[in-house]
Amino acid sequence: FKLSNYDAVCLDFDNTLAQYNLSSLFQLHYKHLSRYLIQKKGYKNLPDVMNKDDIDFIRKGLFLDFDRGNILNLSAKGTIISASHGTKKLDKNAIIDSYGSEMRWPTVDSIIKDKLEINSHIPTAETYSFLDFTDITAVVVYAKIVDLIEEENTAKNYRPAWDHVIDAVIDMYRLDSEFSKTFDANVAKYLYQCKTEIIDWLCRLKENHKLILITSACPSTFNNVVKHCLGSFWQFLFHTVIDQAGKPNFFIGKTPFKNRANEEITMETITGHYRNGNWQTLYNVLSKEIGRPAKCVYVGDHIVHDVYAPSLVQSLDSVFILEEIQAEGVFFSGEHPHSQYIRSKFWGSCFRQDGMTTLLGDIVMKHSKLCIPSLMDLASKPADFCHKPFWVSQLFNNTIKNNNKNNNNNKKLLV
Repeated sequence: FKLSNYDAVCLDFDNTLAQYNLSSLFQLHYKHLSRYLIQKKGYKNLPDVMNKDDIDFIRKGLFLDFDRGNILNLSAKGTIISASHGTKKLDKNAIIDSYGSEMRWPTVDSIIKDKLEINSHIPTAETYSFLDFTDITAVVVYAKIVDLIEEENTAKNYRPAWDHVIDAVIDMYRLDSEFSKTFDANVAKYLYQCKTEIIDWLCRLKENHKLILITSACPSTFNNVVKHCLGSFWQFLFHTVIDQAGKPNFFIGKTPFKNRANEEITMETITGHYRNGNWQTLYNVLSKEIGRPAKCVYVGDHIVHDVYAPSLVQSLDSVFILEEIQAEGVFFSGEHPHSQYIRSKFWGSCFRQDGMTTLLGDIVMKHSKLCIPSLMDLASKPADFCHKPFWVSQLFNNTIKNNNKNNNNNKKLLV
């Protein structure tokens, strides 16, 4: 993968350009969610502070079984790698008792076939997966509510638990919620300012590529955080800014563009600040301006919105930002400042576990060109630097090890 091969570099904002203090942010998330559930839904015994075990329970890519109160870690083929009932780990026999000898849950079959189905029908869905940092703390909140239900001597009905948790998540992101007020009043506590190296890199990119910011964030929240992150003159860093993009539909749909006054418009140039819209229109205008079919890459942190959906478009490659791969310390060296919050001993790697690639890991390998912990991995190298996906190196190294092992065995046989 070389950035220099692309005419346009498109970037997500949250958890891509914007890096959060995850330790503080996750605690704030949990505090709001738990208090809402205590005060509004009657879970009086739900702790309002996370302990070390709660923090370790958090991990991307887990799926909820609403009816059973279970949390599932799925392989690429849909096999249950590991599972818990609430926060209690289920052994293999318990998983087989619930899901059969093949350890599969038919509900996720449609998701395995089409990743756009993940979280696409939240009100009526049979499952939900935590795929980014905006709501990931809710997985341990849900698990602890299941624990509370287990402690009661009444008939076990786990289904309402998720309805209550998703209500809490929705409430958290109201503009007038205590969470929003606390965050807005203390932005510097929860959001880092962009490193000078990243700003300089953006300036270099803009000289040689079309630089496009595409975010699903709403203007009312986006404007505050982007100024803190990139500075007051942030808009001059990009040729194009698109907010409220509505990913993943932005990449596969036909929603018209609007201006900042929310008036529907015809895009005539990529230069400017737009709202909503769709990839095909943007791509057509971009290609017309540069005089040839544009080669483009999108960099983001959501495995479905920013990787799988762009992969369905022939004109667009993707790079996945996954901070966990540095925190887990297997594929990338260096310490992550919030590793204890995004590395789970309870669940294991979000990429590969017990000899099986996770569903998230499978999407990364099949649908992205590269997976890195942060933009610094791109910014610290020249645009023509050739990046190799870590899974290719890993597979190569494993092949060499296996070949050496086989050669040694053959030598023993010859002796």
